[in-house]
Amino acid sequence: MSSLFYLTFSKLKGTVRNQFRSITSGLVTIFMVLLYGAMVVMVFVSSSTYKPESMGMNANLALMSGIGMAALFMLTVMLNSRKALVYDTDAHYLFAGPYTRAQINFYIMGQSMLQGLLYGLLGCFVMAMFSIDGYFSVPYFLITLLVLWLVLFFFLLLADYIYMWSLVDRKHRKWNYIVAAVFCVLTAAVFWVSAHRTGYDMKAGLLDFVLSREFCYVPFFGWAKWALNAFLEREYLPVLLGTGLLLAADVLMVVFFLRFQKDIAEQAVADAEAVSEYVRRVKANGGMAQSSDRKIKRVKGDFPEGARAVFFKNLLIMRKTGNFLRKQDMLILVIYFAISYVVMPQGRFYMFCYMMLLWLFNLLNDAELLGDLKNYQIYLIPEKPLSKLVYAILPAYIKVAVIVSVSVIFAGIFNRMDFLSILQYLIMLLGYGMIFIAGTVLSVRMLKARSNVMLENLLRMLLIVACAVPATVIGVLCYFFFQDLQTAMIVVSVITLAMNFVISALVIVACQGMMNGREL
Repeated sequence: MSSLFYLTFSKLKGTVRNQFRSITSGLVTIFMVLLYGAMVVMVFVSSSTYKPESMGMNANLALMSGIGMAALFMLTVMLNSRKALVYDTDAHYLFAGPYTRAQINFYIMGQSMLQGLLYGLLGCFVMAMFSIDGYFSVPYFLITLLVLWLVLFFFLLLADYIYMWSLVDRKHRKWNYIVAAVFCVLTAAVFWVSAHRTGYDMKAGLLDFVLSREFCYVPFFGWAKWALNAFLEREYLPVLLGTGLLLAADVLMVVFFLRFQKDIAEQAVADAEAVSEYVRRVKANGGMAQSSDRKIKRVKGDFPEGARAVFFKNLLIMRKTGNFLRKQDMLILVIYFAISYVVMPQGRFYMFCYMMLLWLFNLLNDAELLGDLKNYQIYLIPEKPLSKLVYAILPAYIKVAVIVSVSVIFAGIFNRMDFLSILQYLIMLLGYGMIFIAGTVLSVRMLKARSNVMLENLLRMLLIVACAVPATVIGVLCYFFFQDLQTAMIVVSVITLAMNFVISALVIVACQGMMNGREL
């Protein structure tokens, strides 16, 4: 058993060491830790006494955001078709070593405990960022972390337990869908009660749902809300009851999990190898599934000479793999539209447009969209480097432009926005699309093979700041001259839109040498 503890310690040490494998990645890691740490510390420092009459609504909204994240993670874990108990390196060590079934189960349970703790910290961070009234104190953080960890740990262990039984008999897989369906039905029932109570007014129904006592009867998520609400209101008996229910469920799940004794080694190792290989491909592709994992269609295409061949090749790949318009992109946009429709009835269009920035930020992490930036053979094409660079990034920008244009125009017409507002936000999103692509180009140019998703996102944020600084300075000067805040805001918006395109163009021109092989 001591060797398993040593394996766990070595993995943690290796994970930390990997973050500092180079000076650049080490500095970025330290910067990100300090940045997010400072944000959390600021929340703690600004915390004040909780006042239900003035802070109750915001506190419940923040609480539901954390619980909602936990529920979304639960659905993802239960409905994920690719499952494995551990990765391939651990599987070979565990199932071939001199360990009993109970020891192997204990090690797997330890992995679930750590994973639940990490996702619990993420949920706490989300809640802290939504806690605008300053009540998120250190004790509240600790009880929130404990409650979210208990919830997440239960479902992680449950998913592994169902998976192990499915290796014995595939019919047990249905329990994943049954568990997910039960919680969806219970939550929908509580929401229907709230909507009925408010005369089916969506906004009022949502607020009533957030504040309702009925939600506390939903197992696990309702118990978590019950305990955390009671802690804010200093009613400690419900805190003990809610936390006790979660703890009892976890203990019961641990007992069942550790008592599993079936022989599943062969299939568990095979699944671990398959999942590990898939994860490696996804990581290499910036967190997206590769085209090789999708169905290939039979289509025809032309290949002109010169740099245009790069452009037509990428368009052909998009058509063959369906990467131009993916189902997950459409689903995300539909979810964003539904959220904006319910949460902000008076500003649905604006909220939807700003939420699309999140989609853009994640979309361009797909390494296949801009894969030719790292293609060392592209310098052999006898064309100007700027032409090759433009043709390499043009398919990704066309995809962004088409989806953004259709989405913004549809949302604008649906919400009866005027033409100028639709045009303004369309240009804004197209400008940010250029900034995000320029950030990827700059990342490849500066960091070469060490470029990764985290560094690309950091450079994108820095470019956004670089675009905003001149506009902010000019806007402040306009305010001092004209003493009109609305005029200053219009100036800031217009200049920021212009700077997005100008700085993107400057970055692309400055990085054109990478297409001649000199700077890769």
